[in-house]
Amino acid sequence: MFEIIAIAAVVLDFLNPFDRHHATGFTMLPHGDATGATWLMRGPADLMARLTQLFVDLDDRIGQGF
Repeated sequence: MFEIIAIAAVVLDFLNPFDRHHATGFTMLPHGDATGATWLMRGPADLMARLTQLFVDLDDRIGQGF
């Protein structure tokens, strides 16, 4: 059994290279003496978005804050 400590929701807006708006969320769970965090991002992925993902590292585009 586990206990969810917190759930946070954020809207992540991409302006470049394409205008996109994604729902993101963080779930924090106890993990021993620490807390583990899981990040989930959901949003539309049309053909252009899927092609971009082949050539652009989206983790770098989002930045160090995430």
